[in-house]
Amino acid sequence: MTAAPRLTFKAVFEGPLSRGEKTVTIRLGDRTDCYAVGQLVPLLLTDPVGHQVQIGLARIEHVRPLALRDISAEDLGREGTGITSHSELIALLMGLYQEDITEDTLVTLIRFTLIRDKYERR
Repeated sequence: MTAAPRLTFKAVFEGPLSRGEKTVTIRLGDRTDCYAVGQLVPLLLTDPVGHQVQIGLARIEHVRPLALRDISAEDLGREGTGITSHSELIALLMGLYQEDITEDTLVTLIRFTLIRDKYERR
């Protein structure tokens, strides 16, 4: 059985997510079979020991597989981490995934909008 689609992030991304600075995520491989434009998915944070907490819902706005080198400067900015180059992105992804990553690596760029989050006043 396949797990339900969700966007999971390390806790270090909580600030950029809560401030609306992170509206793109880059995942290794072709994930087009996992996400559909318009789909609502839980947005989760994972702490260093692996506990997950849902911090909101995200609407998938765009899903595109591409070589890492083809990620635009605009989308690098939407990463919300201050990354401005492909080499910085490669270093970040290698740290997250513990895999060798190059500009030729196939990734999926996912743009999303946080539509409901724990930071909203109720």
